[in-house]
Amino acid sequence: MLRRHERRLFDAIELRLRSEDPDFARRMAQTRLMVRVLAWFTLGRALGSVAAFLALVSLVLAEGAAFLVAGSLAAALFACSGRRVRSE
Repeated sequence: MLRRHERRLFDAIELRLRSEDPDFARRMAQTRLMVRVLAWFTLGRALGSVAAFLALVSLVLAEGAAFLVAGSLAAALFACSGRRVRSE
């Protein structure tokens, strides 16, 4: 999270950019779907997805213990993926 002073500076820069080159500002404001997906897909979520996939594979192969371990790992990774450590 940015400090209030930094946020005001960025807002002023954005306002100046919009007034000087509105076409460039419009193109920069538009994001593609792949960029959004990659921004959402953090390391924790990627590992959680892999663990969830392994849990499903182990369930199909009738490996109950492996399913519980992989499912628990996937749940833990997805639960922790939204948390951030702040250092200021």
